[in-house]
Amino acid sequence: MKQKLLLFALVFLVFLHFSANAQEKYLGAAISSNAPSLPVTGIGNVFQGSFHPGIDVNYSKKFNKKEVNQWLYKVNAGLIWQKYVQTLFTVSGMAVYRNNHFKRLNFDSGIGAGYGASFEGGAVLKLNEDGVYETRNKFSPRSQFVILVQAGIIYNLRKDVAQSMAITLHAKTIIQGPFVKGYVPLLPINAIELGVLIPLKKKNENK
Repeated sequence: MKQKLLLFALVFLVFLHFSANAQEKYLGAAISSNAPSLPVTGIGNVFQGSFHPGIDVNYSKKFNKKEVNQWLYKVNAGLIWQKYVQTLFTVSGMAVYRNNHFKRLNFDSGIGAGYGASFEGGAVLKLNEDGVYETRNKFSPRSQFVILVQAGIIYNLRKDVAQSMAITLHAKTIIQGPFVKGYVPLLPINAIELGVLIPLKKKNENK
């Protein structure tokens, strides 16, 4: 079922890519600090306790024609390392609203969902058919679903260019599940992301 949903999401994103009339496209990358805590309200925990780093790369494209109130879709691949707990790899799609009212400082927010592969951070014992505990292969990931919500600011490095390289700062919450069946069905992870956004110019703009 999860594989079918992922395939449907990928097909839908490809459809959006080729059907969108607007041609503004962006490539982005970000580093983050992450912490398991209450969704949204626990965002401050990323500055406390152990450091759990993350890295993301993404591709986004605008699909409406308005310049101030923009709608984009974003495809994102991310990796989060939580010491002793897990390494989480995610692939997701997101719908993003961006407000470009100001020349340099803009705001955006988005919501999305996708697939996660969770690799155990330590040894995990599993009861086999003979009633004996054996160590589970830590390189065999557990399939997860992920739900993402984010909001943040975008600072354009050039005020005289509509599409310029920008610095981004986002607060993000990831809901991961099923984390531990019967015990921790959902694991919320909060993150603060610092990144860069690079516009991809059309060929005729480079001539």
